[in-house]
Amino acid sequence: MQPKEKEFAIILGNLVRKLRRENTKNYSLYLDENLIPSSTLQTLESAKSSPKLYTLMRILGGMGISLVDFAKLLENELPKDIFTKE
Repeated sequence: MQPKEKEFAIILGNLVRKLRRENTKNYSLYLDENLIPSSTLQTLESAKSSPKLYTLMRILGGMGISLVDFAKLLENELPKDIFTKE
């Protein structure tokens, strides 16, 4: 993973973790109800990889957050130069 890609993955994972903690009461129940393997969420939240869009939408949907709303929140967290050439 390139440095900016890793930075993006860390910010994405941190935001998902923060939202999950704010919007779910029971971690195991959240995973079970939304058919999300714990390894998938752990990999995302620890920035080991970036999720596929389908997976991200399932994770967000289980928290009642739309992709559009998430994108706005994410955009506020990202540094302005995240997508520029290093």
